[in-house]
Amino acid sequence: MWGLIILAKVFLSLHANQTLILVGITGRQDTKNLVSALMHSKRSTRGSLEKRV
Repeated sequence: MWGLIILAKVFLSLHANQTLILVGITGRQDTKNLVSALMHSKRSTRGSLEKRV
């Protein structure tokens, strides 16, 4: 869990140019999948927290 948080902080701290280079290296589809996976995990976490309360 902590590794994912650190990874997110590193990803968010990247400058626009570095992000573009990263996207170019990994491929646009992989980046889209990563972002959608992160968004999906955040949504599912929020949903489960709301259900618990």
